[in-house]
Amino acid sequence: MFIFALVANVTYVASIVVRSSEWESIKANMPWLLDAVVCVALDLFIILQYIYYKHFRRAPTPTEENYGDYVEADKSVVVS
Repeated sequence: MFIFALVANVTYVASIVVRSSEWESIKANMPWLLDAVVCVALDLFIILQYIYYKHFRRAPTPTEENYGDYVEADKSVVVS
């Protein structure tokens, strides 16, 4: 479903640009054009994040203990 929103925004931008390549026509439609271009950029960013986290980031296996930067504290008491 998300891909359909991306395709709709891309075709909307293409329809504005293909309709007339004269600067006056593009300038008149600039607010809508910029809105659609920014939406396409954000949609692509979200899709790339999905692909990265789904396919390229290695998830720890259930047997691994992955606590990141966690270091277990020493329980001994220092007396001076």
